[in-house]
Amino acid sequence: MLVKKKITKTKKTSLAVIGILIAVLIGYLLITNFILEDKKLTRRDRSPAVEIVIPQVLITEFESDFINQSPFTDLVLPPRAKLPVTVDNMGRSNPFQEISF
Repeated sequence: MLVKKKITKTKKTSLAVIGILIAVLIGYLLITNFILEDKKLTRRDRSPAVEIVIPQVLITEFESDFINQSPFTDLVLPPRAKLPVTVDNMGRSNPFQEISF
């Protein structure tokens, strides 16, 4: 049968002191980081001056003039190469359709 052990008075006081110290530490950290920090900073200090930069318009047109110049015209291609490359429909019309074997 289990017998209840009594906690000694020194253990009670040491646990109480440790609990109080932890509570005081948590309270100190909360107060210094959230309550007093807001009062220290003014609005001017929080947001520094920001320079607004408007990006220039990028040229996105693809120039293909360089393909007709050397070294691209000097390339040796295999005889089966078809130029210019044309886009064809490839693959299945429904790629998620079940494949039957």
